[in-house]
Amino acid sequence: MLAAKPKTKIGTLADLLKGRSPDVRKWTQAVLKVVRSAVSKANERVYMGWRVVAFSTAKIEPDKPAAMSKMFCGVCPLKDSVGIYFHAGAKLPDPEGLLEGSGKGMRAVKINSKKPLRAAPLKKLVQAAAKLAAR
Repeated sequence: MLAAKPKTKIGTLADLLKGRSPDVRKWTQAVLKVVRSAVSKANERVYMGWRVVAFSTAKIEPDKPAAMSKMFCGVCPLKDSVGIYFHAGAKLPDPEGLLEGSGKGMRAVKINSKKPLRAAPLKKLVQAAAKLAAR
């Protein structure tokens, strides 16, 4: 008999930001504002195990994780920065050169004291990622 799959721990933004510096809290809120304005109908959920606010183009059922194939970005408050991760980032147009990474798929944008938030180009990346995930 197979063991039951453990439930993904769902949390709140307050849970996720607990213990983070004031700068990281401020940057996280600013990034979330950009993502929410870029794709107003996106569904979001805080996954405590991944330490991320995940955004999806699909409906997210209560107490169930969202389909990975429909997640278009995740916002991760880190120790001294905020990472915005794009699951299909390698396929995104990035004329402003915001994306970091060289793997087959994932790319990230980092926000910190040396790399401030550039809202307009980030918004375009988020919109492109959501459009790609909705296919």
